[in-house]
Amino acid sequence: MYTSSGFLALAIFIGTCFAQTQTVCNQNVCLETVKLNIDGDNVTIGIALPPKESVLNEFLMNVSVPSSYGFLSMQMGSNGPQMCDFSVTRFGTEGGAPPAPHHPHHHHRLNISGLRAQVCTPSDMNLLTNPMLANTTISSKSALFSGQLQIVSRINSTLFNQQDFFSAPSTVVRVTISESGPRYLDSLNMTALLDLSNASSRTFLFNRSAGTFENYTAMVEALGV
Repeated sequence: MYTSSGFLALAIFIGTCFAQTQTVCNQNVCLETVKLNIDGDNVTIGIALPPKESVLNEFLMNVSVPSSYGFLSMQMGSNGPQMCDFSVTRFGTEGGAPPAPHHPHHHHRLNISGLRAQVCTPSDMNLLTNPMLANTTISSKSALFSGQLQIVSRINSTLFNQQDFFSAPSTVVRVTISESGPRYLDSLNMTALLDLSNASSRTFLFNRSAGTFENYTAMVEALGV
């Protein structure tokens, strides 16, 4: 029979059971990477931070999501910014899909002008993207393969300067994914409302030391961002 303290210990254990990250390297580009299963959808997120002494307020991010997705958001700590990835073209919908690769490991190069990685802020039951809050460069390494859309980006913002994600030893990161597409608020498809009502989430623990790479500048050059 469980005591009340036993229930409390169980609750704390469950609440702190996060998905684990590992360092994954590909052609001299290394990212601290987590693989998540969110309601049956496979999501992979890789992150690289510059050394602290570099005083760069930025990071590299490689996100792989199902090609039918509407958007992905990443809440970086309780007081951190929220990053949102989405595409102007819905690749998983009729009329929006490019030709499928003939081999599951072949990448289909994309028109990267249709991809977005932006800082977003809560707005009722939505997220509001704001292209003015961060400078983002999408890498030409972004691709479509095996039913997954891969968005590789470099994000820079003065908002990152004092956030837990960039200063604390570790940070709980909440990843949210939805099949609901963005609702654009401007003719350039730069600002959008992202509907959270049908979204699902999972968390992982990001370790600042493991996610920091001394060769960060070289990786930026390798990714062309």
